[in-house]
Amino acid sequence: MLWASALAAVFLIAHLAFLPPTLEDLDSMNFALGVRDFDPSKHQPHPPGYPVFIALGKLSYAVWPSEAGSLSFWGALFGALCVFPLVSLFRSVEALDHGSTDADRDRTAAIATPVVVASPLVWFSALRPLGVVPGPP
Repeated sequence: MLWASALAAVFLIAHLAFLPPTLEDLDSMNFALGVRDFDPSKHQPHPPGYPVFIALGKLSYAVWPSEAGSLSFWGALFGALCVFPLVSLFRSVEALDHGSTDADRDRTAAIATPVVVASPLVWFSALRPLGVVPGPP
């Protein structure tokens, strides 16, 4: 699992280096408004309000003075942490083949996990100041 920890660290460092300096669309602006003043009835952010994501944004905003950065940080962090469930998922899928050995399971996880983590959908979603990667409430 050392390789998975290294992959997660590389993912996190690469994303922290390129967090967006500005908000990019209406949804991210609504999330930023929610960090300042949480009120879903005013679409700050849009209903249902994603209270857990806004609470995380408020927590990181206390240290990170940019709404875009404080919201994007969580996507990068949870994107890096998703490496470990992916390893487990791929090992479990390989275990369905009763003829596979532990070495086969490890090899499948070691190949499939970096492919998924490096895919554009995961890579770019983890950079956005949205609750896509951290997940809905």
